[in-house]
Amino acid sequence: MNNLHNIFIFLLGFTVLLASKCDPEPPKNLCSNRIKDAGELGVDCGGICPECHEVNPDKEVFIHDLSIINSVEATNGALSFGQLISNMTTNSVSAKSLVLSLLTEWENEQVINGFSSIPRNRIRSSVIDNWKAKDGQSGVSDEDWVINLNNAPFKLLGITNRLDLGNPNNAESAGEGRLTYCLVVNDRPQQFTWIFEYHLPTSDEYNSMDLAIDWHMLSDMDMHSTAYMSQLLKVLDRFTSKNAMPDKPNGSAISQIRTNEISLSSPWELREFRISETSGLFRQVSVKMAPDLSLANNELLLNFITQHADEINEGTVKMPDSLNGVGFLAASTPVPTSGFKWNVVGLEDESLRSSFSKLTCNGCHGGEFGNTGFTHIKPPSTLLGETGTSTFMDMDVEDRAKKLRIQLGVDSIFPEPAFAQMQLLEMDSLKMNEIREIRKFLASPANMNREH
Repeated sequence: MNNLHNIFIFLLGFTVLLASKCDPEPPKNLCSNRIKDAGELGVDCGGICPECHEVNPDKEVFIHDLSIINSVEATNGALSFGQLISNMTTNSVSAKSLVLSLLTEWENEQVINGFSSIPRNRIRSSVIDNWKAKDGQSGVSDEDWVINLNNAPFKLLGITNRLDLGNPNNAESAGEGRLTYCLVVNDRPQQFTWIFEYHLPTSDEYNSMDLAIDWHMLSDMDMHSTAYMSQLLKVLDRFTSKNAMPDKPNGSAISQIRTNEISLSSPWELREFRISETSGLFRQVSVKMAPDLSLANNELLLNFITQHADEINEGTVKMPDSLNGVGFLAASTPVPTSGFKWNVVGLEDESLRSSFSKLTCNGCHGGEFGNTGFTHIKPPSTLLGETGTSTFMDMDVEDRAKKLRIQLGVDSIFPEPAFAQMQLLEMDSLKMNEIREIRKFLASPANMNREH
């Protein structure tokens, strides 16, 4: 009897051993190594690995849920305007000096590339004096102002994942992460947006796929949970924290801050600021991809467009600060009307004209994509209200979500949703044409290669 029992135990153990050899569990690291190498349906998900989840654009591409933009973290925490400024300080560059370098240049004419950026003096009453009043220091001089970053008069509008801007030839940056704010005066949001545009740092240990998966984890979480906020802060800390890129000015990963406003003066105007490598302070620079408007009547621009026609149509064109010793990019960029389009004297090729205009800042924010209304991310009508978006922004977010699905390998698992399930037959002809024009651009090589 004992022999039979021993034989039974032996056979049972042998069977288990065979089963384990025939159907082994995959090593756990194959499902967490961020490489699609174990028969997964997507990167580290599906098949033998955990089930994949969809890319939710509202959770990981453009984040503007009220629970986020009105959170404590957004008003005076890690997502606040003041905290981002604080993270750019050094032992020799204070927060107040950074703030004043951003603001006081508006009060004086700036000459860049031989072009003038005209003063917009309401910057003092709308922002500087407004901020001092919130600090309880109305009337004090700039020198005596003891700044409180928690009182920065700016409201978070949204957080943008721009992994789609990643350049395979730039090993240190996998694209951009952006936080957009608007000015607030007397608890009323103003038509004055500030976009903090950061490099997404990579390294030998942490690459673009790591970044993509960290962003993607947000789609699998309850947006109103503490877990979601914790993961969001973890992602943002990668590029907004102090010394995120030690080799850059002030150790900051900030690439530039761009503004778009009409609250200081008319017309709408765009400006760009970067940290100086020498002073560590912000300085106004030329607006990238935006020639000065005066060049519309100049052969310099006509020749540039015709000589770079292929690059313009493909979206790979680089617009220089100056050309042949003559200024090219604008000091600041007005958007004269909501229907503004670049019309260059002597340029008869309408397709080329349109392609060029769409790549410029004022053409993109003007009339090239229909009734954009000057901004793609729009301040709410009330302090705690919802952030608005242009039709172009809505469709661009869906396009970026599609690119993320491809990068994560889940594009075959989750079919691409139609943009907002739009029923074109129910729209007026102007809206239909706008959507067709946007779709045409988003599917073009110019969109695939654009860097803004």
